[in-house]
Amino acid sequence: MERSHYIREFITGYKIGFAQGDSMKMLDDIKALKPTQIISVPLVWKRLYESIVEMFKSNSTGEFSLDDIDHNIVKKISFELGLENLRIAGTGSASLPKYINDFISKYFNVNFYEGYGMTECSGATITSLGQCESGIVGFPVSSSKIKLVDIDDLGYTNDDKPCSRGEIWIKASQGFESYINYPGELAEIIDPSGWIKTGDIGMWTENDNLKIIDRKKNIFKLNSGEFVRPDIVENVCKQCIYVGSIVISGDDRLRYPVALVFPNKNNVQNIKTEDASKLILENIQELLKSKNFKKLEIPSKIIILENDFSVENGLMTPSMKLKRNEVYKRFQHLFV
Repeated sequence: MERSHYIREFITGYKIGFAQGDSMKMLDDIKALKPTQIISVPLVWKRLYESIVEMFKSNSTGEFSLDDIDHNIVKKISFELGLENLRIAGTGSASLPKYINDFISKYFNVNFYEGYGMTECSGATITSLGQCESGIVGFPVSSSKIKLVDIDDLGYTNDDKPCSRGEIWIKASQGFESYINYPGELAEIIDPSGWIKTGDIGMWTENDNLKIIDRKKNIFKLNSGEFVRPDIVENVCKQCIYVGSIVISGDDRLRYPVALVFPNKNNVQNIKTEDASKLILENIQELLKSKNFKKLEIPSKIIILENDFSVENGLMTPSMKLKRNEVYKRFQHLFV
C-alpha cells in the first residue's frame, strides 16, 4: 500500500519527505517539511492532535474551549508547526477517532481520507476526500472484490438487519500468491477460490460503504460467557485527557475487563501514581457509562504502565499496529 502511494505521488508530481522514524520527533519532521499531504496511522494523528491542543491552551487566555478557538491563534500555530500548507490527510491501519478528524478538519481546513487493506492484497477500499467517519473505509477499488462471510458463533451474519455483517474476505488482482518459507500457512488465509480471509469484521452501510466494526481475533470472552469488543471501548476511553495510550484486555477468568494505561504525562505529572490510577479509572468508567456501554464492557481494574506501547518493547509492529496478543501475554499475570 505504501508503494502504491509513492507511485501515485510521483505520477502527480509530488515531492516525498520521509520522517526520521521516531514518533517523538514527528513535530520536528512536519516543521521541516511543511507538507501539503500527510499519510499516517491514527496513533500518530492522536499525538499530533494532543500537541496542537496543548499549544492552543498555552496561547489562550481565560477559560479554554475546543468549541471556540480564535482563528488568529489557529493561523499562528499552523505556521509554528509547519502545517500552513496542509490540505489532505490520509489515515489507515486502524480507525481514526471522530473527534480527531472533526477537530483537524474544522480548524486546519483539511480533507481526510481513509484506506483499508492488508499486506497480502495492498489497498482494497478508499473513502472519498472529506468522507472520513469512524470505521467507514469507503468503496472497493476497481481491482478488488469484497464479500462478508457469516460468523455464527459471534452473531454476525449477512441476514443481520438493517445491515449485513460478517468477516471481510477480499479477492484482488494485486493479491499475494504465498508466504515465503511458510507455505503451510496459506490455507489458513486463502480459500480454494482465492478469497483472502482478513480476520476483520465489517458491515455494509445503508449507502453501500464498508465499515470495520471489529477484529475477529481481538474479541475476548469473560467468565459470564459474554464477548467484549475492546476496540470500541478503547476508542471512547482515548477521549479521557489523562489517557496517553490504552488497551482493554481480559479473559474467561474475569468478570469485567482490565484497562492497561500509559498516562498522558502532561496531565498527571503532579499526581501520585496511586492517585492517578484511581483518577483515570473513575474517569474512563464515567465516560463509558455516559456513552451507554454495558456494565460488563466497563473495566473494573486499571494497570498503570511505566512505558508506552512501542516497536522497541515489542508491543507494536513497525507500521505502528498494536500487537494485542503480545500485550495480553506480557500482562495477563496482573489481571487477577
